Amino acid sequence: MADIKKGANEPFLYDNATDNITGLKNSDSSEKKFVYTDGSSGAVRVTDTTESTSTTTGALVVTGGLGVGGAIYPGGNVVMASGKGIDFSADANAAGMTSELLDDYEEGTWTPTFTSGVTTPTYTFNSGVYTKIGRLVFVQVRLDLLGGTANGSAVEIGTLPFAPIASNFINSGGFITASSGWVASNDVALPTVYVGIESTLRLFQNDGTTFAGTEAASINGFLLINAWYIT
Repeated sequence: MADIKKGANEPFLYDNATDNITGLKNSDSSEKKFVYTDGSSGAVRVTDTTESTSTTTGALVVTGGLGVGGAIYPGGNVVMASGKGIDFSADANAAGMTSELLDDYEEGTWTPTFTSGVTTPTYTFNSGVYTKIGRLVFVQVRLDLLGGTANGSAVEIGTLPFAPIASNFINSGGFITASSGWVASNDVALPTVYVGIESTLRLFQNDGTTFAGTEAASINGFLLINAWYIT
């Protein structure tokens, strides 16, 4: 490799004491000491503080792949482009594997309501939280009814923060963690919870039949639900 020339017209900044390159010059010959070698540790440091907002901006832009042989310690968030994520394809996988890309994470709140089984419901409290990891969504619900009339339709709670996969309950489940009154008048067990393809939580009797609003011992109480499903 040819030696790098030192001179007034060259784009490099030098430390004359160590004869090391310590930065670069801008095209207008003004100095911009944004790259230098830390003599005490041998580390190459970028001192420009330009924030990155895309793949083409920032203090350091790499247009090709970047291989790192050691651990990475980011001082800020790792921001993925839309549809990208952490690729685990280097790991062994099961025979039925369809994806090894973790490409989504989100958490937040949503407002659950009775969409069926209760006519004109009003609430003292109705709140929900969710966490989405990849395609798997966890939801938690609390509903406290202030008023309303039970009817003969199946009890459903919606609308879920993400639409579930259309596979008729195979990728979903849930349970009532606590309630007052939400037990069938002819049963001692709480209803079970499934996630419907209509983006609702649907209550079922323990014999597999739907749980209608009129089958509850009382709807004037609270209902706590945990459920999960696949998008």
